Amino acid sequence: MNKKIILLFLLQGLFLEAQDNKLTPEIFPPAPTSNSLMKFEEVPVSYYTGVPDINIPIYNLKSKSLEIPVKLSYHLHNIKPQDRATEVGLGWSLIASGSITRTIKSGPDESNFIPSTQGGKAQIGIYFDEFTNKFIDKNYAATTISQIENGNLGDLSNNPNYGKLMYEAFYFNKFDTQYDLYQYNFFGYSGRFIVKKDSENKFYVEKLDVDNLEIKCNFDSLFVPISFTITDELGRKYIFDVPETTNLTYTTERRGLYNSNTINLSHGTNTKSAFHLSKIYDFNDNVNPIVKFNYNDPIEISFNDVSNITRNRLNYTSNTDEDVARQSEGSLPALKEINITNNTIKIRHLNNIEIPGQGKVIFTYTPGREDTDYGGRNHMYKLESIAKFDNYDNELSKYSFNYDYFRYGNKIKLKLDNIKHLINNQFDNDYVFEYNNSSSLNFGIDKWGWANCATSDLDRNVDINCMKVNSLKSIKLPLGGLEVFDFGPNIYSFNHKGEPVTSLEENIINNGNIQLDKSNITNFKSLFTLDSDQEVKFDVNAYGLDGIPWQIRLYKDGILIDDYIGNIAGDDVYNTSPIFNLKKGIYSAKLQIIQPGFKYNDYINLYSYVKEVKRYDYKIGGGLRINNIKYYNSKEDYLSRKQPSRNISYEYSLPTNENFSSGSLVFPEPFHSYDYSYSARLIYPTSLSHSSLMFNSQFNLISSQNLYPVQKTKGGDVGYKYVKIIETDGNNTNNTINIYTSSLDYPNLFEFDLLPPYLPVGNYDYKRGLNIDNIKKDNYNNTLQKINNQYQYNFEKSKIIGLNILFGRNSEFEYLYASKFDNYNKYIAFCDTEAPNIFCYQKRPEYFLTISEEKEVIGIAQNINTKTTEFLNGLELVNNSITEYNGTNKLLPSKNTTTNSKGETITTEYQYPQDWAANNNVMAQKLVEGNRINEPLKIEKFNNSILLSSTYNEFQEFNGVMQKSRVFQKKGSSSIVEGDDVIAFNSYDSFGNITQYTPKNGSSVSIIWGFNGQYPVAKIEGDTYANSITKIGSLLTKLQNGTLTPSEENSIRGLFPDAMITTYKYKPLIGVTSITGPNGLTEIYEYDSAGRLEVIRNHKNEILKTFKYNYKN
Repeated sequence: MNKKIILLFLLQGLFLEAQDNKLTPEIFPPAPTSNSLMKFEEVPVSYYTGVPDINIPIYNLKSKSLEIPVKLSYHLHNIKPQDRATEVGLGWSLIASGSITRTIKSGPDESNFIPSTQGGKAQIGIYFDEFTNKFIDKNYAATTISQIENGNLGDLSNNPNYGKLMYEAFYFNKFDTQYDLYQYNFFGYSGRFIVKKDSENKFYVEKLDVDNLEIKCNFDSLFVPISFTITDELGRKYIFDVPETTNLTYTTERRGLYNSNTINLSHGTNTKSAFHLSKIYDFNDNVNPIVKFNYNDPIEISFNDVSNITRNRLNYTSNTDEDVARQSEGSLPALKEINITNNTIKIRHLNNIEIPGQGKVIFTYTPGREDTDYGGRNHMYKLESIAKFDNYDNELSKYSFNYDYFRYGNKIKLKLDNIKHLINNQFDNDYVFEYNNSSSLNFGIDKWGWANCATSDLDRNVDINCMKVNSLKSIKLPLGGLEVFDFGPNIYSFNHKGEPVTSLEENIINNGNIQLDKSNITNFKSLFTLDSDQEVKFDVNAYGLDGIPWQIRLYKDGILIDDYIGNIAGDDVYNTSPIFNLKKGIYSAKLQIIQPGFKYNDYINLYSYVKEVKRYDYKIGGGLRINNIKYYNSKEDYLSRKQPSRNISYEYSLPTNENFSSGSLVFPEPFHSYDYSYSARLIYPTSLSHSSLMFNSQFNLISSQNLYPVQKTKGGDVGYKYVKIIETDGNNTNNTINIYTSSLDYPNLFEFDLLPPYLPVGNYDYKRGLNIDNIKKDNYNNTLQKINNQYQYNFEKSKIIGLNILFGRNSEFEYLYASKFDNYNKYIAFCDTEAPNIFCYQKRPEYFLTISEEKEVIGIAQNINTKTTEFLNGLELVNNSITEYNGTNKLLPSKNTTTNSKGETITTEYQYPQDWAANNNVMAQKLVEGNRINEPLKIEKFNNSILLSSTYNEFQEFNGVMQKSRVFQKKGSSSIVEGDDVIAFNSYDSFGNITQYTPKNGSSVSIIWGFNGQYPVAKIEGDTYANSITKIGSLLTKLQNGTLTPSEENSIRGLFPDAMITTYKYKPLIGVTSITGPNGLTEIYEYDSAGRLEVIRNHKNEILKTFKYNYKN
């Protein structure tokens, strides 16, 4: 996950500790300077996973203390066949606010409902433990988790609460045994947490990531979540209280061993599944939000998730067993299981973003979509436009979104075609998107979940061309430039253990691939030449021939041989990969259609793997990565095949052998099928009572879903240790080599289960994807710079987030008769005796059921040493930086020591509020209470061991909020004392803005704020804030709103004959439009339709400077 980690924020927004003694508040807008607009902005790429970060910026809104980007983001992993298009099209997401999403695991934590329309036992959520009185039966899952974590679980074999939990959770789904997972994503922060309840029925958050965020939750009396408040490390509060609800309906269709069909329907209840961000408060104002997010009323959408399991029975028992088995068919494994989950969600679309005092951005949607993977498509919405309005509801600009659809087979998905920028509803410029073609293709799915264009659901092979379907091909930029993306398949040479991969014949590049069509019924098709006798494996895709008898006849040196490939029986599905021992020679083939009169107009793909001609020591899988990005000055240059103005290529092979990929898996390859033995004791009635016999069978199970739990490394399936970036710009070529930590260095500590059920293991991904070396080389391959990073890994803990109840893998046979006993107590009454009931298995469920913990690994990697080496004219200039981290807050440095090539050493030490709070410092404690923990209270600099300077920040309460009151500085080795203060902050307004400060030995400076406290509109040097407000009097409101006439502004200046006054005017959401200095002269700033500075004029309206935005490479 992407994390926003602020390692050092020295002096928060108000002043800088700098060598030029720049200590006055940086709150006044400087004269605007040219925005360096680049036609070909480099697309940021996650080199470790090969996934580009493709964004379309719409607006960048600025509140007083926070930037709110409004953009579209394209993610390569959101275009797979089972992915659904958002309101802005397949692969694209609107990034404008933030959300906390909730993944229900096992059952909702607050669950207290009956899950079936036909009745049934209530599912008891994990919150309804022994400290509640909702149910007579208590859910002991939370207590069990706590006991396991604390190491005091005790003797489980005689613990009735433990036995009841296992028995009734496993057989009746009565108890929820896993905490729901919450995931947040907003403004660069992302992470996960669970919510627990204590013995006093109070709720609290347990984070599953190491960060500086504080998360609080609000639940109602029914244990239902209402809202969440996240406080960042600067004390800003983000309120998530706009819920979305989801209702799930489960339909299971089951075809038994003897072809009986049953359908079961189960309903859930409305569950809050997401919480959207509604407000942001600055640390100094809990009343007036600095940003508001408003949403439309809920809109109901629905879609189905379908999965299935097929079992092929590999052998049969005796006839007597079959007769008894027919009577127990409903309890035995089914030949076919189809599970349909209908998701009905009441979604909330973002309506507008409001920055009080500045304006708002409004999002408009239109109903009616053709997407086939949603129900009620007429009620599905797409984003129509995003428009920016000033504080007086005047439209400043608008972006219009236009769509088409991806169409393939019977599938239709929304496609973003272009985005037009409009000024006064007139066209200004646009983005235009092109995608890799998807028409006339069938969409099968490979084992990784990507498209493979196969016609059979059983064909899970990777198709390197088909997986690119629907992926982004190019973006035409607003002023004509073109970005062209070349995506290719992920490849890897190492498995999740760091071992070289095997079964290289699965790599299609290592296979001879030919197509046979109707012409090859009479004409030979060349295959390959063998220089020696060897085994050859064949795989076949026979398009359009299901159920039709056919064969491929093999010829050696033109002579028919006995070996052939084919479906002579005309089976519905051909799923065989024959291996032949072939002699040295030249091989060819012919196609034969055995069914008379059948006209075959399609083709057969034949793959042959010649083992002694191995070409590449890697396998293909895990979707797409970026191979190349080309930048053209225009689309015409691209179409006319001109050289790109800039070309960036990415190589992922091992530096020692290009036939090996540096890619490795973190988790095993997906798999969908396995063989297993099944045994069960079947009970049947006799004339006297009941008797039993054993049912034994072998099955092959095929699942539509990956049987391993889906887990990723930094969001991808493959992580690359070595990535070389080759950048060509004109005649210059530069190389950058990045080396990362990966599973080759840090595989997971625990092996995956080899037998079902396949459970997740702890993911130590915090150790991976870290840049170890960054090496830059010039056009002649000379090394220019090398940056080496060293890390230490702080393993925090392994957190149990749930329990999985399992049937004992060492048990002799499956137990089918738990339903004969309504609950655990009845089982014990009948079975824990010397002569147990025939329907019992063992005396106690604890003997044949077991618990497996599901864990999340929580850890952090700390960069402890960065060594930078510059190579200049044969010299090596080395700068070495060693960082030690705060003991309480492991993200913040406590000491940084820098040594250069001359041996000069500078050490900087930092002390934070949490350090001082531990010593009962009231000021520090109040800062910590507000989570304002990143700004150091004290900074000391040393040359070797000699103290050079000290800085101390003092805080006190203003309007009930801790604000900076003074800054002390001292040079030399003596301690800071009273009188060493260099600036005092005298007063703040109700918005938390500084209204007066006084530099040491200087005059007071007053600041008047306008636009709802967003912008400073006047600076008065030489008078107090109280005097300034009194003197301005009735003109204050017009000054704050920016509506003063020139004569009124001049009259204000006349009120301060002994002070210097500077005034500022603004165009909200754009920037400063004029600055009038103490001499009364005004500089005017004009902007173009995109909000970029265009002209600077003086007080005589003469043009001082113009800006032309020619895109550059």
